[in-house]
Amino acid sequence: MHKLEQLFQLSAADIFDVILKNNRTMMNLKGAIAQEHLERHLLRLKREGVIEDIGRIDKDGKPDFEISFSGTRLFLECKNVQKEPKGKNKNITIDFWKTRYQKTSGPISRFYHEDEFQLLAACLFNRTGKWDFRFIQTSRLPRHPEDKKRYHNRVSLESSTPYGKYWSDSLLEVLKAAAT
Repeated sequence: MHKLEQLFQLSAADIFDVILKNNRTMMNLKGAIAQEHLERHLLRLKREGVIEDIGRIDKDGKPDFEISFSGTRLFLECKNVQKEPKGKNKNITIDFWKTRYQKTSGPISRFYHEDEFQLLAACLFNRTGKWDFRFIQTSRLPRHPEDKKRYHNRVSLESSTPYGKYWSDSLLEVLKAAAT
């Protein structure tokens, strides 16, 4: 018996059914699975000598990974792209903000601050069914209109945006740009 079956006192099939019936649980699980696939990608790059080291961070309010590259420490956040919307606008986007805000800072704290991390990985699974990623330096992303030190919550992967040309399938390319 798996530890989760023992903990929840349900069979694996029953646990999977619970996940499938609960949209929020499924969304959280997809985020965790995307992070797992990204970590495997990062570990492969480490084995190949592309990056020096990686660390996974599992703390609220912190980015998902720390990467050492060319003597530089960089932080990476992983986000899933949104499902294809109904209607004409089929742009690939990320809902780029935190789930909660700090009560002392108010709603603006839901928007990521420029000091939190330097790299963003966009998992394409919700659009392609594959655990592939696109990468960008966060300094290239649009800013929030009310606080220029925070990022806008709507981020597009489309090349037609002013920052669209900076998205890359290659993390190495983005790391090189960020480490200079």
